[in-house]
Amino acid sequence: MAIVAIPIMILNFLSGIVGGIWLGVLGYWYVILIGLGLTVAGTFLVSLLLMPGMLFIAPMLGNERLAQSKFAMIPLTFCSVFYTYCVMGIWAIGIYWYFAQNVGPNAVVPVVLWSYSTATAVWSYMAQKEAQTGNDYSTLSAFFHQIGCIALMIYTYNNFRDPNLSEMAVWFAIPMVISPFVQVAFMASMIKAREPN
Repeated sequence: MAIVAIPIMILNFLSGIVGGIWLGVLGYWYVILIGLGLTVAGTFLVSLLLMPGMLFIAPMLGNERLAQSKFAMIPLTFCSVFYTYCVMGIWAIGIYWYFAQNVGPNAVVPVVLWSYSTATAVWSYMAQKEAQTGNDYSTLSAFFHQIGCIALMIYTYNNFRDPNLSEMAVWFAIPMVISPFVQVAFMASMIKAREPN
């Protein structure tokens, strides 16, 4: 895991700085401003988009027996996670697609870096906040989201100025498909650990 995590940490740190400065030098200030606007307003926007996903978890909140049941908790959690990943995918794909359409071919590398930074910043910030409250699932989701965004970097670099939304969805989904199963397995092991022997 550390072999994957270290390059992602370096990418997280440098992508916005390098991509932003490079785009500024090329004169694409509106791309920088849109990215910064999405980063600042993104937490609020994403929070609104995630609210319908809470409907899957709501039945368990007031019912201790239901919350302890694997047969209820696992499918409801899976649906909630799936919905969250759909929002993550729409967010990331929309950013990569929009930025790739609106710059010249001289800006391929900086736009790919800036897109990664813009697409991941909100989710990383939200995961940090939730980790402080003991929610480790958000950190796992943010990690897989970053891997999905790396897949989009590769796709966008190779299909710059002509990205296809359905192909982008496939590229993003391939790494993301693993995460819900990891999260559900993690949750099932926690429920099992709480059960009396």
